Amino acid sequence: MAKTGFISHDLWRRYFCTAQSSSWARRMKNGLIRRGYLKLHSSKYHGALYLLDRESPVVRAMNLNPVAPPPVGQIDHDEILAEGILSLERSGLVSFWQSESELKKLGANDYRLETQGQLIKYPDLLIYASAPLPERIMAVELERTLKTRRRYVQLLGAYASMKRINGLIYVVENPSIKRTIQEVMKEVYFPVNRLPVSFFTQDEWLSDAAAVLAKAAGPAPAAAKIAS
Repeated sequence: MAKTGFISHDLWRRYFCTAQSSSWARRMKNGLIRRGYLKLHSSKYHGALYLLDRESPVVRAMNLNPVAPPPVGQIDHDEILAEGILSLERSGLVSFWQSESELKKLGANDYRLETQGQLIKYPDLLIYASAPLPERIMAVELERTLKTRRRYVQLLGAYASMKRINGLIYVVENPSIKRTIQEVMKEVYFPVNRLPVSFFTQDEWLSDAAAVLAKAAGPAPAAAKIAS
């Protein structure tokens, strides 16, 4: 939660209390709220969402340097990313990961996506793949809505100049988003031989993030292509 700022009841139940009963999970969660670790989200729409209580003395004493919770409109987006990374942690294929909020808070210069010297954003997610996969740093972008072509030109241009990552994973909501990004990649002569790009659906990410990472981080062919 220090890396994402929040957790949903669904993720709490499925990834942290899998062997216990629902009543035990509820008591544990209520205990963490009572002791000052968590607090309920104020939004009625997100009533089953819990935030790290960053102002609590017990959290401050942990020296976590936690990120702020995402805006309400971004919670669904970030929960999809969080579910995939929790699944990957369970698979043992990830040695380390960082959220966009964490990269932004740290001011990670090596992973700034810039155009003409101006910061656009940071990757939605950075994944450090580990054995038995090749040890590579993979950037993940979750695209749930179609952006303007100009925005993709800026974003892909920024990725093309980034030296620290070894691959880019696009998780897309629908085929039209994938098609638009691939068209822009061709227009800007994106260097896929140096920085392979893989596309996956949101369902593939949520159902088997380990398979997604294994396919994207696998050894690049001699003549790399845009993965389907």
